Amino acid sequence: MTALANDPLATPEPEPSRSRPPWVSDAVVERLTGLVFRPDPAADPVRPVAPYDGTVTADVPATGADGVVEAVASARAAQSAWAARPYRE
Repeated sequence: MTALANDPLATPEPEPSRSRPPWVSDAVVERLTGLVFRPDPAADPVRPVAPYDGTVTADVPATGADGVVEAVASARAAQSAWAARPYRE
């Protein structure tokens, strides 16, 4: 946190919204992001905001350059596997 944390006029950080579909629980978000994402424990999380009401929809872990490289490699490997599957599957 910054010095603004003690500022009585500072805007408090909103809590994550529960306006997402019921099946999109925090556990689902963590599981799905973990499939292709390599979080950096030192990075602050990204807090996407819903454009229709301004609420935070989730706390998404952030990453650095190494995490991006790993995520791209993981996604490419997954895409290659999917591309090799027959259309009828």
